[in-house]
Amino acid sequence: MSSLIDKIGRTFNILAAISLFLLMLGTFVDVIGRNLFNHPVPGGTELTEIFLAVSIFLLMPSATLLCEHISVDFIDGCRSRLINFCVRVLAAVLGAGLFGLIGWRIWILAEKSQRYGDTTPALQIPLAIPMMGMSVMCFITAITFILTIWVRRT
Repeated sequence: MSSLIDKIGRTFNILAAISLFLLMLGTFVDVIGRNLFNHPVPGGTELTEIFLAVSIFLLMPSATLLCEHISVDFIDGCRSRLINFCVRVLAAVLGAGLFGLIGWRIWILAEKSQRYGDTTPALQIPLAIPMMGMSVMCFITAITFILTIWVRRT
């Protein structure tokens, strides 16, 4: 089970790295085109937004599994193992519930966007596709939160 989780995490990390590289490359070409040739990349802003969203949402399950979210421990030194476990379970359930809710709402917005035929202004990229991807990654992150109860990576 653990090696499967590692492989899935590595896959998401590689895809996010590719997306981040494409974001960097697109921004570089857009800045050079704008400043040196007075001709920016058509739809460069749209591509930047999409690649940024892809990078962020692909990394959420890995950050969850590795427990790399921002957290504040107020009474960390005073807790027993049982209380630590209860806090971890509560955090996992809350995280899973919230990311499940976010994924569900994004999916509803994606369906509306698909029905209306919403696209980006310059490149005419259908907005439903990246929104559905974001929703799926939120659902995967919700599942990952539940996995952190049993698979501790810190």
